[in-house]
Amino acid sequence: MTQLNLIIIGGSGFLSGTLARQALASGHRVWVVTRGQRAMPSGVHALIADRQDSAAFARAIEQAQTTWDAVVDCIAYKADDVRQDIEVFASRTSHLIYVSTDVVYDPVQRRLPQDEERAVYLSD
Repeated sequence: MTQLNLIIIGGSGFLSGTLARQALASGHRVWVVTRGQRAMPSGVHALIADRQDSAAFARAIEQAQTTWDAVVDCIAYKADDVRQDIEVFASRTSHLIYVSTDVVYDPVQRRLPQDEERAVYLSD
């Protein structure tokens, strides 16, 4: 198996933390961008920055002096977040992956559990 360099944005939540642990268990090298408020699994390279602070986010990525096989963004909630990734990672990866959660659905219409058949998308 090929060992990959992966970076996960928002790597300390339920989904992103699970992705980080699974990637480590599969033998990959894992970085996460986190605000530093939660413990990271052993073996993860934590880059401390709040993605809402664009300059700090870009600085943290630059200071890592690394390229990644893939960037997995678990907290891209706005178009500006995606633009930020494209700008910051343009020369550092060829793969950007975005994970969608139930926040893409209209919160007024959100019923748990949410299913695809009755979901009302914000873009509709």
